[in-house]
Amino acid sequence: MIGITASLIGAFFQALNYFITQVSQRGHQYNAKQIIIATHLAMGLILLIPLITLGYWKYFEVEDIYLLIQANLPYLIGQLLLIFAIKISDTSVVSPLLVLKVPTLAFVSLILFEKHLSIQQWASMGLIVYLAYRMSTMSGKLDVKPGLLIIGACICYGFSDLGITAYTLQLKGTSGIERTIISITINYLFCAICLLPFVPVFKVPVTGIYHMKWAAITWIIAATLLVTGFALSGVVEANVAQSTRGVWGVFLSYMALKLSANSDKKIWYQKIRISCFSVVAVALFYL
Repeated sequence: MIGITASLIGAFFQALNYFITQVSQRGHQYNAKQIIIATHLAMGLILLIPLITLGYWKYFEVEDIYLLIQANLPYLIGQLLLIFAIKISDTSVVSPLLVLKVPTLAFVSLILFEKHLSIQQWASMGLIVYLAYRMSTMSGKLDVKPGLLIIGACICYGFSDLGITAYTLQLKGTSGIERTIISITINYLFCAICLLPFVPVFKVPVTGIYHMKWAAITWIIAATLLVTGFALSGVVEANVAQSTRGVWGVFLSYMALKLSANSDKKIWYQKIRISCFSVVAVALFYL
């Protein structure tokens, strides 16, 4: 129960992170590259606290750099694609579309690892794609760009997951939740250090790091809770719980815009229904 609760709360914070990113992007007029850099520098500053006070720096080994690159390069590309998707659409669209990770990674497994799928899993994938199509036609015409960007992001996240798992499992002298926190601390600090030289290249303002502090905090919380959920509850429960971020994404956007004169309640209710059906579709794939 603790694992499922962690996954559900983590899914909420992940959706909240997308919403905060969208608000910051539009409010401060930052581009996607500036947001990526500023957010991860803010995360790096925050994670210096456990690195120093809890002695997590002792777990860093120079020979682990290859694994850190393997984990974080696709992750950063995925984040960039995700922010592009948020920029051209909306959190209420992007969050539900992230369930496309299930059929995307299933196809990757079919091609690379020759994994076989059951009829039920094929049906689940068909339902997820159909629901994504419905979500992409909310404006009255098919908008494929956000979906394609999300598919690209999901492929990157899949390869990143492999790298992070390999890195986390090889950490010595620790286990359980602490190993997860150590892995998150070192991985995101590694991202921050790698992105630091690009601050002048992409003209990232120092104030941008402060402006993106809440995006940094919510992402750290989400990552910690989601990984903890996987560890404590298992793959099935954690994936289903994580898919609720689509519902949370629609809800947060609706609450922010409900007073708008242009807000059409029917469209919002339809988005919530599609997001709920997506959770069912994900459950169907893993059951």
